[in-house]
Formats: sequence, C-alpha cells, structure tokens
Amino acid sequence: MKILMFFSSGLGDTLFVAPTVLALRDIYPSAYIAAVVPHIRFNRFLLEDVLKFDDVIHLKRLRSLSPLAAIHYLKDFYRLCTSIRKQKFDMAILTIQACLPDEYVVAIASGAKDRIGPKFWRQQKNKFRFLLTKQAVSDYNEHLINMHFNLVRCLDDSLKAEKYVNKLNQALIKASLPSNFIPLTGKLMLILPGSGSQSYKRWPFKNFVNVIETVLGSGNCDVAIVSAPNEYDPSIISATVRENKKFHDLADSLTISQIIDLLTKTSLVLSNDNGLLHLAEFLNVPTITIYPGEWKYVSRRYFDNDTKHIVLPKKNQDPIAEYMLKHIWRTKKIHNLCQEIVNSVHPADVIAGIHNTTLLK
Repeated sequence: MKILMFFSSGLGDTLFVAPTVLALRDIYPSAYIAAVVPHIRFNRFLLEDVLKFDDVIHLKRLRSLSPLAAIHYLKDFYRLCTSIRKQKFDMAILTIQACLPDEYVVAIASGAKDRIGPKFWRQQKNKFRFLLTKQAVSDYNEHLINMHFNLVRCLDDSLKAEKYVNKLNQALIKASLPSNFIPLTGKLMLILPGSGSQSYKRWPFKNFVNVIETVLGSGNCDVAIVSAPNEYDPSIISATVRENKKFHDLADSLTISQIIDLLTKTSLVLSNDNGLLHLAEFLNVPTITIYPGEWKYVSRRYFDNDTKHIVLPKKNQDPIAEYMLKHIWRTKKIHNLCQEIVNSVHPADVIAGIHNTTLLK
C-alpha cells in the first residue's frame, strides 16, 4: 500500500493533522506514506522524526505572475507530477487544508484509485469533490483535528481521535532532546511572542514586557522567551528585566525537539496564536493565549476549557469566523479584524488570568 497525503506545512497545521497520520499507521502498518506540503524546512522534525513519513515532497507554489516565473513553475510542476506518477500510489488523502487545484491535480496524477477528501470547506461545497472517490462529511462546529480525522473514519469508523491525540503526546515527548535549562525557582512561565508569518495576530510586544515585569516582581517564578528571529523587538526589554537572574532570553537558541523538553518543565505558557502554542497544548501545558477571535471553524481550540487553557479576549463576538465561513482567502479585512481584536486585550487582563492559575502561588 502506497499513500499520498496532502496538507499545509505550518507547525500548528501539521499538529492538527498528526492524529490522522498516526491512525493511518495503525490501519496500514506496513504502508509507504508520503507527505505533500508547500514548505518543508519549518516542519522537518515533525514530519520525519515524529510522524515518520517515508518521504516528504515539496509542492512548490507560483509566487509571481511574471511569464518567466510561470514557465519555471509549470516545468517544476510537470516534473513533480511525472515523478509521482511513476511511484504508482494506491491512495491519496486530501485534508481540509488541501484546498487548491494543484493538490488535486497531483492526486489525479499519482494514479491513486482511492482519493479521499472533504465534501465541504467552511460551509461551502468542495469545488473539486467530483475528483474524489470518497467524501468525508464533518459537522461545521467540529474542530480541524476532528475534520481531518473524519478522513480516516472513511476507512475505519471505529477509530477515536482522542486515542491518537494521546499517542501524539507520547510521540512528541519520546522525540524530544534535552534543552539543558532548569528554572532557578522551580517554576517557569514561557513567553511565545511570535506568530510566524502572520504578524497581524501579534499582541504588541510592549504588553508582553509589562506582564514579564509583573511576574518577575512576584519573585515566585522564572520567565523565558522563546521565539524565531525578528518576531519581537528586544530593545523594548528594560535593563532591569535583562539583569534579573530569573529572566532568560532563549529566542532562536533551541530546536523544536529541545522546545518540547522545555515545555515539559513549563508551568504556564503566555502566547499569541502560533504553532508553538499548539505544541504546548498537545503536551498538556497550561496556556493563556491572545487569540484573534473565537474562530469557531478555522482555529477554535481543541483543548480550550477556559481553566487550563484560557483564551483572551473573553466573550468576544466572532466577526472573523463569520467572514471566513464565506471566504477562502485571508484578505486585508481579515488582517485588520485580527489586529483590532488582539489589540483590545490589556496587560491587566493577562495578569488577572495568571492570578487564576497556580503560577504565582
């Protein structure tokens, strides 16, 4: 059995589809399973070391409308389709995240007789559903984890997503490497100020600094920042904070496998909506997140219970979700809505949330 699986390449996107991949391994333990993703570099650790795909295929995208770029893209795309065709796949699985025509063209080119995908996208019919041999139907209120998992339920309807969420937790911990970090106080609050390429989801970093100053002033825990390069302005951090022995700037110094180890030592995560946040959730670490709306369909929190995983702002109406139900593309209007909602959260709201945890006690 040879299976070709299509999904997005963000860290959070990969985590959301991971339980489905692990279930596939149980259904077809000896299968050759290849992932098709737009980018590999962000997720090589997850794709190869945790999910153990037999191959990871880079699906290049057209980034310019210039004639020369289009010619190069078409040549690369033809070579990719030809290469995949020669491998003679038996099954293609297209997740909710695979909603562009090139992915469906590659699925057809693979020669797979079984092509499984969603019947609906965001309350709209999948425009390419006629190319599928099996269509998975999901409730509009389900989380993306369950929507992905419904694809393997087409193969075995007795499978339970929760089993594979727990299995992912174990696989992540097993694949971790020592971070060589031990908090001085025995307690650690981890700050995740990034949001990948989606800067419109980013809470102003000066607000994070206000929270850091308050937490360090309590004397009860360490604070560490973990981030990719250029996701925050370090010059905003005051000398008083930098000179505090309980403050640690770990930005761009740890691998994903080391961050997993660090998260197992973390008492609380304060974060924007980003992939590392979702990694913390899968590792059962308490979180406070500044979220750009409830996003009932797009990124509603699978682990959200408002006790262990607190979302701010609270009781926010959801203009983003309503807009996204009708639009596939993230427009400037979406970006502005996100920024407006994120900026409505005050540092005092976060500090109140922290006091509702055991971090400062």
